[in-house]
Amino acid sequence: MGHNSEQRCGGFEFRRQHRIGPYFADFCCIAQHLIIEPDGSQHPAPDEERKDGLRTAYLKQQGYRVLRFWNE
Repeated sequence: MGHNSEQRCGGFEFRRQHRIGPYFADFCCIAQHLIIEPDGSQHPAPDEERKDGLRTAYLKQQGYRVLRFWNE
């Protein structure tokens, strides 16, 4: 289960581990419909890329923009 803690960045409120449908967004700014996803080393694997693609497509259908960054 997610922590759903709230933090501010640049004046915007972000929720950590915010549930959207069957998924949890790592960082979500509801007011801006923005999701930030730091991706780890497991994400380049073909199966993980496919899962990430399905997840991103779902989140976009819900009206969110998804930004992904490598967390190395």
